[in-house]
Amino acid sequence: MGRWLAASLFVLATPVMAQEGGVCQQAQAPGDRPPVCMDAFFEVLQPWGTWVQTDRYGTLFCPDPARFSPDFRPYRKGHWVMGAEGWIFVGDHPTSWVTDHYGRWVETNLSGCPWGWVPGEIWSPAWVEFHVGERVIAWRPAPFDGVPVQLRVPRGVQLQVLRIGTGPQTPSSAAFTAVRDGDFASRNIEDVALDGPELMAALKEVVLLPDARAGLHSQERYQVVAQMMAAREAAALRAEAVPPEPAQRIRRQGVAGTVQKSAGREAQAPGPQPGQTPPGAGKVYWGGDRNQGGFTQPGPEGGVRVLEWGKSRKRPLPPPRNPGEKHK
Repeated sequence: MGRWLAASLFVLATPVMAQEGGVCQQAQAPGDRPPVCMDAFFEVLQPWGTWVQTDRYGTLFCPDPARFSPDFRPYRKGHWVMGAEGWIFVGDHPTSWVTDHYGRWVETNLSGCPWGWVPGEIWSPAWVEFHVGERVIAWRPAPFDGVPVQLRVPRGVQLQVLRIGTGPQTPSSAAFTAVRDGDFASRNIEDVALDGPELMAALKEVVLLPDARAGLHSQERYQVVAQMMAAREAAALRAEAVPPEPAQRIRRQGVAGTVQKSAGREAQAPGPQPGQTPPGAGKVYWGGDRNQGGFTQPGPEGGVRVLEWGKSRKRPLPPPRNPGEKHK
């Protein structure tokens, strides 16, 4: 709680102005959160990265990997505390009071700037969307759906112009941070965050929580999770109710066996092999020729027709020893 109070005091002590009539004005009452003058963020963040001009987002801040971290991801280094406005993210970085509560973090796909920050004038506990499951809580930066933002930069400053593209962009799974339910209140999210296969498995078990203000342990969350699990169970029951298509018995020249249809194409199932016994049949005899209908395969034992596979062939009886003797 000490770090959160320190961060809160830092916010109040920082001279961020409200904007009125195009002119930056000092906020009147401590503790209120009127729209701020975004132009003030230029100088606040300039020591921590690079400002560029883009076609999609307008003026964009690229964090310096040496001053943030090479593998930086928003809303990961820090912890959550509950406040009057909902869950508030308290970041460990000195710029968190700006970048995690005003504006939006966006994936840029730019070399050297995978994450960029778009300035904004409205404060939020955290500009994220929560996804919840039965045992997992995940979040990622909320998608940016606004118009490009243009800051008034100091006179004489020229920003590098970069092209990102203006097509729709969907946040990737790499944007997520996820923890097990019991780890959400950890003082250091990065230490308990799921990664690799665990993260991918967790993201399959969560669904968007429409109203984060309702609380991550509210009745609304449990209803959302219950609906997700019911839909998953119904899908599994529907899959079990569809019987598989039975195999069809076929005969082709030189081949005898079964064929199964799969994904609209036939897959040939092999017939019996020498020395093997088909299900429900006796010994299979091999050899012979195409006599009297039905195809037979060549072999050393004379053989039988394919149509008679599985039927034991009677051996011929030896001749009687005496002309008048009969076989018993």
